Amino acid sequence: MKTLLLAIIISMVVFIGIQTIVPFPYGLIFGIAIPAIIIWRTIKITDVNQHSLLSYRRDDPKSDKEKEQNKEAYRILKKRFLEGEITQEEFDRLREPFGDME
Repeated sequence: MKTLLLAIIISMVVFIGIQTIVPFPYGLIFGIAIPAIIIWRTIKITDVNQHSLLSYRRDDPKSDKEKEQNKEAYRILKKRFLEGEITQEEFDRLREPFGDME
């Protein structure tokens, strides 16, 4: 929440700065577009944890959605290992709850 508030304040400063530098029609367009992009990007970054599915693992998935979430979490785990983001030990430790899911 603090990050979003900071992004809004920065966006207001950017809006006022652009309005004072760039002539009317373009200043208004850029003054609205750039702060909107700043706020949108901040919400997108802070709202979604990049690896949030890795913390989700239902031992006995009851619905198709839960099964898909398990598969997606395992896919992300394998991708992170193959890209070198995590070590073999971390991969083995995180892979344990998934059992024999291949």
